[in-house]
Amino acid sequence: MRLRASGPWAAAAVLAVLAAGAGCSLNQEGVPPPANDIFFPSATLVDSTGRFLFVTNSNSDLRYNDGTLVVVDLQKTAADR
Repeated sequence: MRLRASGPWAAAAVLAVLAAGAGCSLNQEGVPPPANDIFFPSATLVDSTGRFLFVTNSNSDLRYNDGTLVVVDLQKTAADR
């Protein structure tokens, strides 16, 4: 059996597919994550001197376009208390 794609229905189907494809762009920048905040921490590590805390923030809820790495100076944090 041979299918023939001609006529106004075929043209409308092609235009619908092209319009749907144009709406699905992968070049969306999204919302950048906050630079100095800890959100959804996925891992923490204190360096060997005990001065810095490294926190990796995941993007578990897909609120932002990326995860981040935050470095916390523990000496300055202790002095702030």
